[in-house]
Amino acid sequence: MNKKSTSDRKVKISINIPERLLIELDNYRTQENQDRSIWITSAIMEKLASIKLQKHKE
Repeated sequence: MNKKSTSDRKVKISINIPERLLIELDNYRTQENQDRSIWITSAIMEKLASIKLQKHKE
């Protein structure tokens, strides 16, 4: 994964995902009026929360 810091202290990343998944993502985010960055950030945060919850249960 490549990453590059921006002036607003966020990190830009480059990821490789299957084209089919990108098409599904773009269709969903268009319906929800979200940009790709917000949608991906939300998905990552949900996954991290799920991982933390799972570890807490163990």
